[in-house]
Amino acid sequence: MNNGYERIQKSRPNLFDYATSELSQDAFLIWLIRYADPQFQDDLELHRTAQSFVRLFLDDYSCPIQKIKVWKQWANIDITVEVNEAVGIIIEDKVGAHLHGDQLRRYREAAEKWARDEQLKLGFFYLNTENPNTDDRENIKKEQYKIIMRSELLRILNGYSGVNPILCDFRDKLSIIESETTAYKMQPFSKWTYRAWQGFYEWLENQIGDCNWNYAANQAGGVWWFQWNVGQIMGGLDFYLQFEHHPDKGVSRLCFKAYSESGMMQRVAPVLRAAIEAIRDANGWAEIEHVDRFRTNGTSCTIMCVQMEHLAEGGKIPLNTFRKKLVRYERIVDEVRSRVEFALQDEKSVKDFLTEDVIQLLKSISGFEWKAKGSKFALEDFNNGSIRYSPVHGRLPRNFTIHCIFQEPLMVDCQVGGCSANGDIPMPDDSKAWLSEHGKIKNGWCVDEDRWWPIWRHIGDDHGITMDHETVVHLMNDHFYRKSIAEEIAKAVFDIYMLVTR
Repeated sequence: MNNGYERIQKSRPNLFDYATSELSQDAFLIWLIRYADPQFQDDLELHRTAQSFVRLFLDDYSCPIQKIKVWKQWANIDITVEVNEAVGIIIEDKVGAHLHGDQLRRYREAAEKWARDEQLKLGFFYLNTENPNTDDRENIKKEQYKIIMRSELLRILNGYSGVNPILCDFRDKLSIIESETTAYKMQPFSKWTYRAWQGFYEWLENQIGDCNWNYAANQAGGVWWFQWNVGQIMGGLDFYLQFEHHPDKGVSRLCFKAYSESGMMQRVAPVLRAAIEAIRDANGWAEIEHVDRFRTNGTSCTIMCVQMEHLAEGGKIPLNTFRKKLVRYERIVDEVRSRVEFALQDEKSVKDFLTEDVIQLLKSISGFEWKAKGSKFALEDFNNGSIRYSPVHGRLPRNFTIHCIFQEPLMVDCQVGGCSANGDIPMPDDSKAWLSEHGKIKNGWCVDEDRWWPIWRHIGDDHGITMDHETVVHLMNDHFYRKSIAEEIAKAVFDIYMLVTR
């Protein structure tokens, strides 16, 4: 507000710094249109400019304008014009405000009836001297209104060489809006006004195509956002890229975002972050950072982000190479989406493995009935994913439970009364090459020549094996390997049971 105040005070007083409403703009446009009528040639230069303006709305730009009629708010339409008793012009005029409801359709219906009665050829137009957002432009195109851009209106007004103060004031006002909107081309992004962000988003829209941008008011001071590369995961969660400018915070960044109303956020958001981290670390893309607050309890979540300064050069956006810069992050989103989709599709097989094979083998080897007490999974990396089993009957110590943790690194703990089991699990023949290619091994653990792959550990030990998700799914879907894990778990639990009950 202060910047606008200072500009008004320091510059020549401009009528339209004070007459800022849509009705004021309607009045100016009607005033200008009236001067296109041949009877008003006392100011010949103004008359010529007015005729050039009216011709923006005519198919035949060179046709003579012999008679003009104009109405304000007829049938709630901002401006209705009749030219030469042959052409009807419907103008929806905006000063930054958004379209609401089905107003364009209603105006069309009313105008078409009028045109039939008067035998007029009709044209429908939308004029916004600010910067209409994506949703508005899509609605305008859907209703078959032609958009008259601010630059087109300025081109006409800049051709005026007279000194009429009303026209000059309006032209100066539009020139300021245009200058602020295009400032993204020259100024550092830290100095952009909201109009420069609008101009930048319009430029991005032309570069990218399928996108959406707008302003969202919120308790944090509002945000100008630009969203694209949207895709769904399992039909319930949107994962996409979004530029954000928070004016009150002075924060500008590119975000990896997720949105869901199906209750998937808390379960999948950590998976998305882990997958982005893995890609970032593998490629050394350190500019991809954690957000200050990773909130997964709502419908939307910012997963990770890239601060705007990492995308700028000398504080300015390099327009000639900027589109190429974004390709990296688009590919990350596509890769992460594919990985998580794959993981979610395999959720059932992992759960079946835990709830059927293990329980049945525990029963057959130990002689006791077992049941699942509870389960939860972070599907991409299995972090904190666990299953607990307790015997339903039998003479057992009070603290006899099994706690199997499946995660990346892939580990299993079998605990009874504070004791734990460890051992080796047989690996299928075809998995050895797979693990050699995909498995990341730490602490010196490796694939043995006899096909045994150690996946157990002692409590308090730091030994571990890291596998990527494809490896885990590959092994979990291998029937022999699944049975082997179940057998080893059952035998280990039985051994510990014998130890603590002897």
